Amino acid sequence: MPEFQYSRFNASADPARYPVAARVARQVLCLPIYPVLAMADVERICGAIHGAFDR
Repeated sequence: MPEFQYSRFNASADPARYPVAARVARQVLCLPIYPVLAMADVERICGAIHGAFDR
């Protein structure tokens, strides 16, 4: 995906080459998840998501 820095300058990363993947990527929310994710971080992430819908 050209949105990622490591592929942004690669000619083969043109979104026109993979329109379905580009559309799906715009619709996905990737949340951080790992074993040592602190509860304070979970609350901050949830607050940010909640705040995005309060607009």
